[in-house]
Amino acid sequence: MSNILWLRDKIDGDKNFYATTRYFGENPLSFWFIVGIDDEHLLANQLSKKDELLSSIENYDFSNDESKRCRVINAIKNSSDEFLDLFDIVEVSCVSIDLEKIIKEIPNIQDKKIIIDIPIEISDYDKLKQLLEQFEEYKDNIFIKSEKPIPISDFLIALKVISEAKDKILSLDLSPMEMAMYIYDMVRNRLYNMESEEDDHTISRDLYQVLIGEYIVCSGFANIFNKLLNEVGIKSQIVNLNSKDKTPGHARVYAYIYDEKYGIDGAYYFDPTWDCKNENNSNEFLSRYKYFALTRDEIIKLDGDMFYCRYSKKSYENIKKLIKEKSWVLSSSGALLLWLGIDDALERINRILYSDVDYQNAADELLRELDDIEEKFNRPIPAETFVTLLNNVRKVQFYENPEFYPYTLYDFYITFCNSNWCFQHENQGDGISINSSNPSMPSMTQFIEFANEGDIGKEIEGVHLTKVLQKVRDKKSQAI
Repeated sequence: MSNILWLRDKIDGDKNFYATTRYFGENPLSFWFIVGIDDEHLLANQLSKKDELLSSIENYDFSNDESKRCRVINAIKNSSDEFLDLFDIVEVSCVSIDLEKIIKEIPNIQDKKIIIDIPIEISDYDKLKQLLEQFEEYKDNIFIKSEKPIPISDFLIALKVISEAKDKILSLDLSPMEMAMYIYDMVRNRLYNMESEEDDHTISRDLYQVLIGEYIVCSGFANIFNKLLNEVGIKSQIVNLNSKDKTPGHARVYAYIYDEKYGIDGAYYFDPTWDCKNENNSNEFLSRYKYFALTRDEIIKLDGDMFYCRYSKKSYENIKKLIKEKSWVLSSSGALLLWLGIDDALERINRILYSDVDYQNAADELLRELDDIEEKFNRPIPAETFVTLLNNVRKVQFYENPEFYPYTLYDFYITFCNSNWCFQHENQGDGISINSSNPSMPSMTQFIEFANEGDIGKEIEGVHLTKVLQKVRDKKSQAI
C-alpha cells in the first residue's frame, strides 16, 4: 500500500502545524500522514524541518499504541533529508489555500501522484485549466478524486461536457419538466455497455469517466442524469436498489419537480437505463418513456418483486412513528426522504429531540409537512399532460435535428402506446371515449382526434412547413 501525505485545512483547535498518522498494516512504511494547515508558506517551511515533524508525531495520541508511534517515528528518522521522499501520493483537500502555490513551492511534490480532493463546480473549469497549463510538464501526475482518481486533463474534458450541456439546456427557455425530458433524451441516447471483468468497474459508473468513455451501466446513466438535473436547478437524488435475487442491484433517479406551466408539483422516478437506446444509429428509444416521471406506486408496480423497496409508504409510516416516539434513530432513518420539501429537516428534528422546545407542537408541525411530502410521491401525470409535454420538447429537438427526432402525430401515438400513458379525463365527441378506466387502447383515429382538439396536429404541420421553407431559403442562399 502506498504512503499518503494528506494536506487538509486546519480544523478549529489545531496548532499552526499539526500532524497525525493513520497506520496501515504491519509495514512501518505504509501510513497516512495528515497535515492540518492554513498557510501554504508555513507548510513548505515545516515539511523541510524533520525535527518539528517528529515532535508532532511524538506528541500525538496513538490511543496508547506505543508500537505504532515507534514504527512511524523510526520511518521518519530513517528517511532522507527530504521528508516527501517517504510518500508516493500527496492528497490535497485544502479549500482555503492556493493549490498552485502548494505545487510550485514545496520541493519534489511535482514528482508525486497529486490527488486533488476538493469540491469542484463547473465554475472552476477555467481555474483548473489554468492549473493544468501552468504545470503542463507534470500533468500526468495530477489527478482529481472521484470514485477513482481521474487525470486532470480527462476531468477537464468531462467538466466541459457538463458545462456545455448545461448552457445549451438553459438557453432553450424550457420549463422544469421540459428540461427533465430534454435531459432524459440526451442521457439515454447511448447503448448500455458493461466493462469486461478485467477492467476497473468505475469506468462504467463514475460520472466523469462515463462522460468521456465508451462504457456505461445503470449507475453511469443515473449519475449523468442526476448531475444535469441539479445543474439546471432541479432537486434530485440517485436511488440505489438492492436486488432480491443474486443479480446485481440497480440505480435510478428521483426528482422533485414544480412546474407551474403543466400544473406539476411532485416527486417522480426516472430510469434512463431501462429507456436507453438498444442499437447504434437508431432513434427507436425516442418512442418510449416507460420509465419517465413515474410515481412511487407506478415504479413499484413495474418493478414487481425485483427489488427491496426503500421508498415505500411504509418508510414514511416508520419515520412518523419515530417522531411520535421521540426516537434518536429518526435522524438517520429520515435522511433519505426529508430532502424533498424541508431543507432544514434534520436540523429541526435534532432540535426538537434534544432541546426544551414544546415537543408535541413541533412534532405535529413536522408530521403535517411529512404528510404533504408523502402525498407528492403519488401524483400521477395524465397522458394529456405527457402528450403536450412531448410536443413542446420534441418541437425544440426537431428544429435542432429533424432527421433524428420523430415529430408526427403517428410518432406520438406510438410513443403513447409504448409508454403506458393513461388519460385522466374522458373526452366525449364524435364517438371518442378515452379514459384511464377503459382497459382498451385508443385507436390511432381516436388519438389523432384528441390531439387535434388541442391544436397539436396543426402545430406539428406548422413546424414541418417552417423547416421546409428554411431548406428552400438555404438552397437559394447557396445558389447565389
